[in-house]
Amino acid sequence: MRIPGGSVARNGRVPATAPKVFALVAGNVGIPYTAGNPIIYDTVIYDSHTAYSTVTGQYTVPEDGIYRVTASYGGDVANNSEMRTALNGTDVNGIMSVSLAGGVSPSGSVCVSASLGDTLEVRLSNNFTSSVDLYIQLSIEKIL
Repeated sequence: MRIPGGSVARNGRVPATAPKVFALVAGNVGIPYTAGNPIIYDTVIYDSHTAYSTVTGQYTVPEDGIYRVTASYGGDVANNSEMRTALNGTDVNGIMSVSLAGGVSPSGSVCVSASLGDTLEVRLSNNFTSSVDLYIQLSIEKIL
């Protein structure tokens, strides 16, 4: 049996400590995008608890634990545009990634301690007002 991350349990069972992937979403940043707002991913690929909102861009934590938030984006982005994770509307754990000018695809991960009902979101530090293609992906998994 395969477990998240590609490992195979010896006895064919998923170990109790195996990571639980809760959400995988993707899409394009809506233009105009205002810096500091949640990125709204419009396509939910998988969401085990229906916890991600394609309206608000927020993931509502379904269980207490430690969550790994991994995000990426690419396209014609501004130089030094920072990608950050926010817990309940406040930036946490520093910068996930910093872009360079013109067509790069930065990505990063942070781990966040979150409680039932908390919200997680990803934000960018720059405004985008033109038809810039920003292809984005977000995964949120409970690791502990």
